[in-house]
Amino acid sequence: MSPDVVEPKEAKVLDIGQAVEHLVASLPPKERACVLLKDVFDCSPEEIAKLVDSTVGGVKAALHRGRTKLVASPAPGKSSRSTNPELTRLMQLYVERFNGRVWTACAN
Repeated sequence: MSPDVVEPKEAKVLDIGQAVEHLVASLPPKERACVLLKDVFDCSPEEIAKLVDSTVGGVKAALHRGRTKLVASPAPGKSSRSTNPELTRLMQLYVERFNGRVWTACAN
């Protein structure tokens, strides 16, 4: 006999810092920029293509590759920012470029 109510498994929830760190560490620059612009900022593929100097087909391919890699990569446990200075430097540089809206630098 099956239960009337099935409780969902608790998914591991990352804070925004861990999520961005996971994104930066898991994806190459173009895929990272495309995933952020589409999935976070809801830009159209046409807008993203202009921002990252690509074609709509190239953006769609980068989105597919990036999303596939994120799903396949293990979710981070504890934040590794304090233990990996190179990743910390990369994160700071990426955030500066992203906040400065230097999209081409985010995609390279």
